[in-house]
Amino acid sequence: MFAIGLLGDLPICRPHRGDYFLYSYRMKSTGLTTTQFIARTRISEACRRINTHEEYGDYTLEAIWQSVGYPSRSHFGNMFRRFVVNDALGICL
Repeated sequence: MFAIGLLGDLPICRPHRGDYFLYSYRMKSTGLTTTQFIARTRISEACRRINTHEEYGDYTLEAIWQSVGYPSRSHFGNMFRRFVVNDALGICL
């Protein structure tokens, strides 16, 4: 089960705690900063939930964006546009 709170426990998300090597490796391998990595992970999970009708078919879009940790519809919309609409990889498609 996905829990956005678990991302904070990953060493790759904590460069300020002496895990610079892991942070640097992730940055080189993904090209994303820690903030971008977390935002992309949240949007990927939101997309998975939107496309998984068996498990999340009864969820509203609002319930989905709240469940992956976005505080407002506008913030979710901005991140969705950044990582799905404008992203060549099309993580939700």
